Amino acid sequence: MLERIFVIGLGNPGKEYEKTRHNIGEIFINYLIDQYKIEMTPGRGRFYFGKKNTTQYEIYLIKTTTYMNLSGDAVRDIVFEFDAKPEELLIVCDDFNLPFENIRLRLSGSDGGQKGLRSIIEALETNKIPRIRIGIANESQFEAVDFVLSEFTEDENKKIAEVLERARKCLNTLMADGPYKAMGIYNKKIEKTAN
Repeated sequence: MLERIFVIGLGNPGKEYEKTRHNIGEIFINYLIDQYKIEMTPGRGRFYFGKKNTTQYEIYLIKTTTYMNLSGDAVRDIVFEFDAKPEELLIVCDDFNLPFENIRLRLSGSDGGQKGLRSIIEALETNKIPRIRIGIANESQFEAVDFVLSEFTEDENKKIAEVLERARKCLNTLMADGPYKAMGIYNKKIEKTAN
């Protein structure tokens, strides 16, 4: 029997949010949809999903349809629909405290101020939920709310594909060699390069 992994990208619904920093989780899912050529269909709940099988895994790509701070409602729907365990989930979200270009894989922990993650931890009543946090911080950030709902700069947009590919490779290593190997490789800090 194949192992399962539910890769859930967090974001806010609507055109006005789709390119914002806060939506990097959903942007990552869109990247995987293109890479894997997966078709998405509505789930029986507040989410869309698509599925791909590998030799070891059933991979479910999932986009929530709730606003970020209600992500727990959507994830509860997903858990109910697929009878999924928290350890089978992989939440992908932005991290305001992590420098741009960096990612962090964790198997558990606090929400770190990320409201979608907080909602999910509260909904499932556990913080033992794997997550990939994608750094969005830069040196010119303003108030947190305004910053996360702003779009990436021109320079950042040139590097987005590299960041998404790094997260994809982290996911692949997680599935092939386990989380500790993936953390050892991809949690290393990326030093900012001069332009």
